[in-house]
Formats: sequence, C-alpha cells, structure tokens
Amino acid sequence: MTNEEFLSVQSSFCPYHYADLERAISVCKAINKPLDFIYETARDTASQFSCLMSDLDIIGCLYEHILREAMHDIWDVTGVDIQCSFGNSVYAYQNYLDSKFDYNDDFVDELKDLINKKGVIVDSLLPETKFFLDELGII
Repeated sequence: MTNEEFLSVQSSFCPYHYADLERAISVCKAINKPLDFIYETARDTASQFSCLMSDLDIIGCLYEHILREAMHDIWDVTGVDIQCSFGNSVYAYQNYLDSKFDYNDDFVDELKDLINKKGVIVDSLLPETKFFLDELGII
C-alpha cells in the first residue's frame, strides 16, 4: 500500500487534514479542555445546523465556542454585553487554519478600557476568555 492510498482511505473516515487536527488540539489544550471536546463541539454544531460534521470547520467551531464563553464570562464580571455594547464588532471568522477573531478597529481599545475600568482580574477569568484576550493582544 502506498502512502497516497492510505491517505485516500483515511480521508474517507476523517475528512480533516493533519494541520487542522493539530491546530484544533492546540486550541483545545489552550482552553484546558479534554481532547474529546473537539468531537463534542463539532457534533453539537452539526446537530444545531443539521449538517454533516465533515462539512464543518472544526477550528472555527472551537473559536465560536470560545467567543460565546468569553462573552458570557465578560458579562459575568463586568455586567456589559460586549457584542451589543460595542456594536456587534467581534465575531469568530471561520476559515480552517486561518480561523481567528475578527473585530473593528475600536473594539480592542474599548475592551481594554472596560477591563481596566471594572478592575477585572484576568487570572480569575475562564481559560476561553484568557485565550480570547490573548488572541486580541490584550493580555
């Protein structure tokens, strides 16, 4: 069997490439989740949108989860809904290995100001929130 044959059969069972899985595992570890969280998140997202898991961007699914959790966490510690208060200015841009948080120019400054004004203790935040803030260059 050639490597090409093996990869062809493997892709039938796992549509994600090595780099996608490697990045998903890295993100999962960064937010202190067990590795089966990747599968659970993809399964739940596929169920929510009535699609196949193979049609999903697993990294994008993780970024959506992180954004949702970070928004809730920030709400819990500040009482501010950053999505509404800052004009829907942040979202999870899903593009496989290029998945990231996308935001308007003022968002990072507004969020920094909010965190400082409310005296948020970053160490007390959820791992997802810390990941989010790190990706935005805030911490």
